[in-house]
Amino acid sequence: MIVRHGVFRTWRSRRLDPRKAILQRRLLNETTGNGVKRDDSSPLPEKIRSMMREMPHPLTVIVAQGKKSSRKSKQPAGLLVSSFNTVTLHPAPYISFNIKLPSSTFEEIKKSRTFGASAVGDLRLAKDFLLPKQDEEGKDNLLYTTALQRNVLDGRIGLLKHGRGAIWWMKCCWVKGKSVVVGDHIILVAAVIQSRYYENVEGQSRGSGKPLIYSEGEYRNAGPPIG
Repeated sequence: MIVRHGVFRTWRSRRLDPRKAILQRRLLNETTGNGVKRDDSSPLPEKIRSMMREMPHPLTVIVAQGKKSSRKSKQPAGLLVSSFNTVTLHPAPYISFNIKLPSSTFEEIKKSRTFGASAVGDLRLAKDFLLPKQDEEGKDNLLYTTALQRNVLDGRIGLLKHGRGAIWWMKCCWVKGKSVVVGDHIILVAAVIQSRYYENVEGQSRGSGKPLIYSEGEYRNAGPPIG
């Protein structure tokens, strides 16, 4: 009978060579258990956060409103994410992004199964959806509620108002069976069922704005091509 110890196997019926046992324990202490070398010079989560802050991340606003919302005002919920990306385009387009749990926006997505995703091209729009949903006393934050009213045109499909700094919009349908909880986040996968560009204040669309990115702790616009 085989007994598993991390990545190693030993036989109960055999006595393990003491020198090999010491070597195995030493290897387990130096690795994470799956062969990956440990580095304990600083906390790993902080090190990964520092590394990933150097990478550019696109900013996207997610808005949802459940059909049977328990919110008294039946207002939508929304948040800003930096993990929005395509999963595949064929045979149908699918996207994914992460949400930290618990999340009022995710609760609305679960109720409606549909939501809207809008690319952010204006810093004011990004900051509106970074506002806390509740104040220090646990009550609804009036600033957040006002920001929703100022930006959201139709919460049922997550559509924002034209001229508010969004570039394009996608109507998405959450695929529950393809989503997974990892730690304190959930990775959502959704099918894109409709898309279009927003018009800006001059009535222009398609290509009228550049998406914002977040990199090195700052909001930025993508620079010109270098090659």
